[in-house]
This record gives sequence, C-alpha cells and structure tokens, in this order.
Amino acid sequence: MANVDELEQALPEISVEATVVGTVDSVVGSVAVSVIPWVISAKSAAGLVAQAAKLLDHLEQHPGLDPVDIGYSLVTTRSMFDHRAVVLGRDRDELVAGLTALAQDTTAPGLVTGRTVVNGKTAFLFPGQGSQSTGMGWRLYEEYPVYATAFDAICAEFDGELDIPLRDVIFADPDSGTAQLLHQTVYTQAALFTVEVALFRLLESWNVRPDFVMGHSLGEITAAHIAGVLSLKDACTLVAARGQLMQSDSSTEDFVGELRTVMAGLALFEPSIPLVAAADEPFVVPNQGNSSIREPGGPFGSVYAPETAQEVLELAGATLIEIGRDAAVVSSESMSRRDGNAIVFGSLEIDAPRALLQVVANGWIRGIRVEWGVAFRRRRTVALPTYAFQRQLYWLGTSDVGESVGQSKVAIGDKESN
Repeated sequence: MANVDELEQALPEISVEATVVGTVDSVVGSVAVSVIPWVISAKSAAGLVAQAAKLLDHLEQHPGLDPVDIGYSLVTTRSMFDHRAVVLGRDRDELVAGLTALAQDTTAPGLVTGRTVVNGKTAFLFPGQGSQSTGMGWRLYEEYPVYATAFDAICAEFDGELDIPLRDVIFADPDSGTAQLLHQTVYTQAALFTVEVALFRLLESWNVRPDFVMGHSLGEITAAHIAGVLSLKDACTLVAARGQLMQSDSSTEDFVGELRTVMAGLALFEPSIPLVAAADEPFVVPNQGNSSIREPGGPFGSVYAPETAQEVLELAGATLIEIGRDAAVVSSESMSRRDGNAIVFGSLEIDAPRALLQVVANGWIRGIRVEWGVAFRRRRTVALPTYAFQRQLYWLGTSDVGESVGQSKVAIGDKESN
C-alpha cells in the first residue's frame, strides 16, 4: 500500500499572528445579505477615527437608512486611502457597535483595522488531505451562487470517476454510511479539491486574485488547475486516480508507474499564473513544452515544503493566503515568521463562512485589491457624510509676511495631518 503518511505528511501546528479583531456569524452573499461589511478609510489614523465618528453621527440623524445601502455606498461612492477599517455585522446594532468602537479608537467583535503596507505580491496556498469534514462548504453553497455553480460543475466531473456522487458524500447526513465515505482517501481528495477550487472561484469573482499559487500535496494539483496547467476535467481525473492509488495496496513504485499511465492521457499547458512547488512525490508540469512526470527531488514537486513558501515570501514580500479549511500549513513554525512585508493569514475555515470576510478584509487592509461592491445583491446608493478632514493651522512669522505685520502671526491655511 502506498505510504499515505509520507505522501500527506502533517506539519506542526502553532498559532499565526492575525490582525482580525473579532468574528461574526456568517457572510455577505449575493443571494442574501446575512452579514454586512462597512468599509471605511482615511488618510491618517486620526482621520479614520474621525470618519467613523462622522458616520456615526450621520446615522443618528438618519435612523431609517438601510445598513445594506450604507455598506454599498461606502464601497462605491468613496475614495480608498491607506488607513483602513472594515466593520462586520448582521444588523444595524452590530454594525453601529463596531463603528462606535472605531470612533473611540478601541476594539470590538467584527472590527478589522490596519494600514496598507503591501509592496509585494499575493500568493494563494492550497493545502492537502487532513482537513475534511462532513458538510464542509454547505453554508458557502447556500449563500454564494458563484461558489455553488463552481462546486456543482466540479462534482459533475467527478461523477464519472467515483462510485457515489461526490456531492451526496460531502453533504450527507453526518450519521449516515454515505458520510463515512468522505474519510476514504479517494473521496477525501476529490472533496478537498472541489471546495478549494470553488472557494477560489468565489474569491476570484471579487477580484481577489493571486500573483502566484502553490500547493501542499493534493493542493498542488489544485494549484496546477488554478494556474491553467490542467483543465478541470483532467485535474479531476488525476485527483481521482491519485486517491484510488493511495487507497489501494500498490507499492510506492507501482503507485508511480500507474500514475505515469494516467498522466500520459492528460493535456498539460503552460501556467497562466506562476506555480511554485517543492518536490517529494511525482507530479507533472510542462517541461519546455513537453508533458512529463516530475520525479521526486525535482525542481517542482507535488508536496509543499514550508521553507519554499517562506522563501517566496522573503523574495517577493508577499501576502500568503491559505485556501482551505484548516491552517495546518501556514501554522507551521517556519511559516509563522514575518519578514519585511510578508505576512501569513490563517485558514478561511470552510465551515465558518464568517472567516471569508475577515480574510478578505485583512487582505484589503494590507492593499490587496477587492471589489467589495459585488458582494451586495441590492446595489442602491444613499447620501453619506463628506470626508472628515483633520485640519492643522500653519502660521507665518515676521520674516514671512514683512515688517508691516510686526510680531504677529497670520494663519494661512490647513491640511490633512498624517
């Protein structure tokens, strides 16, 4: 039997520093808004606090304004500056509580604050086996049509490769026999590939896009598909074959040989997004235009090594976002360090959709582009208060205004303080 422990080696788990200040229960969806983001920015830290106070006063004077309309107006009718905050809430009370905390320069659940610091690239990391659970992604499926469409399309591709429809396995009653299939390697790997790709498509719809991608074990096949190396059909064929071989009694040598046979029937393309990986088990990428299986120890292997991503971060000053249910990879000790502008965000936690907005908010605060407006189903703007300028008086002394002014000083203007 192929050594699954070697192929899916676990990484040590320690906590990762994060700038999220609290959590909420669900997420903004294109079908129904269950949690609303209020996105605020200013040219200075003091300006951000003042802007929150000004909006808070505006809400007190206009209690009938709809929180969704306010949120949509904030992201579509206001310029974005370097000092940033996102308030997340399910209703007006939660949003006002977060806004009040921001106006008082303190913390609150659902409040994310920070300053744009990104000078480098953004990398997405797709994890491997070990993070599966029954029903994973169900709330995303219910709330996000983009996620649901991608999920269904991927499951349809797997239907020809698996005995039981993958969607039935993932969303089975936890106490049923069908649900137990999720822990068989062939279904585990297909399920994780499905939710990772669907989640990527959802982020992509918000224009949250990586400059390069990488993967850990199974996740590298996901990364290869996202990068354009493998079509969806071929990626599903490879994932299913890999899972079946790992679940079989094949020796490691037979595993490699049989995987070569599967790979011979797949079409490979040059990546449209840079693909970073480390070697420890065979996989494939185009090699100067030719399809070939990577040998263990080659320059682009299928098992992600923490030091590889760390090197990428150090070289590119990147923001790394793990697209998966657990933070098993980015929580490793070698990945928890910060170097320059590099930072590692934790998992998106597939079973806790609230984390989606938190991670997106963190990325936006650091400077990642996010099209917040597409998160709102109803798109109606309302009048909001103008920018809260932070004014400073500047004076001209005697030498500046001439002898006729004497020892007096003259105020000539003001500007935004930094």
